[in-house]
Amino acid sequence: MIMILTPYETFRRGAFHYLQERGYDLSIPEHRTDVGTLVHQDKPDVIVLDLFVSEPNGVTVIKNLRRDGYAGKLIVISGTSNQSIMKEIYQQKVDQVVSRSPTDPPDLIYDQLENSIRRVCHDQIARKAYELYMKRSKEHGNDREDWLASENEILKSKKIQG
Repeated sequence: MIMILTPYETFRRGAFHYLQERGYDLSIPEHRTDVGTLVHQDKPDVIVLDLFVSEPNGVTVIKNLRRDGYAGKLIVISGTSNQSIMKEIYQQKVDQVVSRSPTDPPDLIYDQLENSIRRVCHDQIARKAYELYMKRSKEHGNDREDWLASENEILKSKKIQG
């Protein structure tokens, strides 16, 4: 499951519809929801956090998640005004940063989010593709098909089961 945390209602709805249309299982809480409790309850594989969240701020949310044992993937959405805190963000083991400006078309950001989700799952996909390769007794020729099958299986676990 993928959890998206953002203070912007319009962006929250747009990201929800965009990713839901692609089959992802989503948790998109209202702004200022107790994130720690929700993460413990929902156990998301990936958290997308807009650094513009407030009370607590995005950096504090990330630190609290890591302190409380969240070991899943973290993707942050950041604007250029956050450049000064990027070192601190990466020290908290953030996996991907999606840059966003107020003038960016929403679909561009949604595409970047989906690509970032795929990217943070890359190692899992590669391990699965290697397992398929080994099952074929290290026989080459189906590498692309193995990769696509692995990608489908891993991303399917982040999507709605049905």
